[in-house]
Amino acid sequence: EISHITMCESDESSRPSRVDVDQSDDEVVETSNNQLFSSIRLNREHATGVLAMVLHFSPWKQFTVGFGVGWISGYLFRKVSRTAAIVIGGTFVAVQGAVAFGLIEVNWGSLKRAARQKMKHVENKVSQIVSTQDQPITDFVVHLCTQHVYLTSGFGSGVFSGFIGFPL
Repeated sequence: EISHITMCESDESSRPSRVDVDQSDDEVVETSNNQLFSSIRLNREHATGVLAMVLHFSPWKQFTVGFGVGWISGYLFRKVSRTAAIVIGGTFVAVQGAVAFGLIEVNWGSLKRAARQKMKHVENKVSQIVSTQDQPITDFVVHLCTQHVYLTSGFGSGVFSGFIGFPL
């Protein structure tokens, strides 16, 4: 008989946590979310350390690093957004076709209520995450853009060129 399940985290310094089988699904999800958010904070600290290292480079190197990271971000955003648009558009056309042929009937009022309820839930979760951070992300971005012009201008131009498909 299994009395617990061991979940391993990616951080080698911490011990695996135990999840009781008797726990409800919500408790297991909450435990997993807390572990996920702690690893995100760890990764944010690591990223801040890498950023601090890059900021000591010469302006030309800062622009080059910013452009490279920006180009990769823009390229990936273009690919992901194109795929998402095709999937969402195809699903919408398929549902509308099924409604037109009488294969399904959609209760739009119920769908709106369910969507609003889910959006409120997501909004509450995001506000909880944002309120627990030490420094708001917007303050960090504004400071980065105003104090480190070479890095941010390289990133901005890299995102633009990666999104429009400029080859490297």
